[in-house]
Amino acid sequence: MKKCPNTDCNQTVGETITVCPACGTHIDPALVQVDDYALIETILETSTGTLYRARRNVDDHDVMLRLYPVETVFSREKVEQINRELMAVSALSPDTMVRHIDLRQSADGRWYRVSEWIETITWDDMMTAHFFQDPRNKKEWIALFIQMASALNVLHKSGRIMPHVSLNDFLLFKGPDGQWKIKLDYKLSPIPADLQLAPAELQPFLSQHPDFAAKRPLDFRSDIWTLGQLMIELLVGTDDVKDCRKLMDQIYQQFDPIVMHRKLSGLLRAMVEDDPDKRTSSMENVVKALAAITDEDIAKWDEFAKDPTKKKKLGRKIRFYAITATCIVIGIVVSLTIYQRWQTNTELERVAEETRQEASRSVQKMEAMIQGEKGYFDQAISEQLARTLVSMKEMLPEQRRIALTEKYRRSVAFVLTEYYHLDV
Repeated sequence: MKKCPNTDCNQTVGETITVCPACGTHIDPALVQVDDYALIETILETSTGTLYRARRNVDDHDVMLRLYPVETVFSREKVEQINRELMAVSALSPDTMVRHIDLRQSADGRWYRVSEWIETITWDDMMTAHFFQDPRNKKEWIALFIQMASALNVLHKSGRIMPHVSLNDFLLFKGPDGQWKIKLDYKLSPIPADLQLAPAELQPFLSQHPDFAAKRPLDFRSDIWTLGQLMIELLVGTDDVKDCRKLMDQIYQQFDPIVMHRKLSGLLRAMVEDDPDKRTSSMENVVKALAAITDEDIAKWDEFAKDPTKKKKLGRKIRFYAITATCIVIGIVVSLTIYQRWQTNTELERVAEETRQEASRSVQKMEAMIQGEKGYFDQAISEQLARTLVSMKEMLPEQRRIALTEKYRRSVAFVLTEYYHLDV
């Protein structure tokens, strides 16, 4: 980015703009050369610099060139420190970290950083294509999440953190095998004590991050919160997530396997806890939890994705079985109350114990029916009533018993049809 040369204006515009939209002042054309690097393509523009695809004239090799704003100044000691640090991080894992080449000052005084060129795909393009909302890509995005967490885990093992990491710092590309790959572009970016002085694009994120907002000491768990937020944004398809913890509560508690597997939603919920002590304890554990989402888990997940009505049908089945079991237990209690009128105290104790045992067996059977998604209303009612009433045959007149049985059956059917709209 560059500023309008009119000192009364100072409007910030993109590198390719040649006329200020605010005052009409003509602005120098975009740079096409920095030292011996030809600027081929503008990749990204932010308030902290512009990222180019560049080509060195000497060896014809493409590189990534980050051109810092004109007002950015580095001392010689700072340059040596940054170069030394970035070289050290590059050496941690060449397959995981972007290779740093140099930080230097151009002939005209502009500072720029050179690193290896990677033919990337932008995260914006992935989100626009709804890659993370397509159920066919579940296995691929779980693999991407593992790579993102693994890159930060490599950083953590070296004693480094990157709590302000953004999606733009994870360079996404296709490997020689056609699989998605990620490299982390490590940066040193001081965050001012007054968050209002931070770069404009960072301010919304910093205000949401509980560690920055509360001015806590930053540690490994600060990175865990940030990564959790980024993964949630990818899955939801927008970076406008005001309260990621509340969102994950809703997803986790609503038994929604179409949106997110329970293992994943539980992990993300723990990653974005406001209290650092309640977050997932380490990035290594994040990697292990993601790797624990097996192909079998994804296959079950896909069953719901292929038939979105399946969840609704299963929910209604579970509700039906639960209601039926409840009604049977209530019926047993009602029957026992009626039965009490014809029993002595000694007989009542005996029947009460038998009834409690029968109720327990009834609930166990209904739980088994729920788990196996089996059973029908008539079968359940008939079997349980037969077992419950068998001990009443000796004491109740036959006509009275038949009347009570029919009354109970109609009462249960009425509840299920009128209040739960179930066809029984």
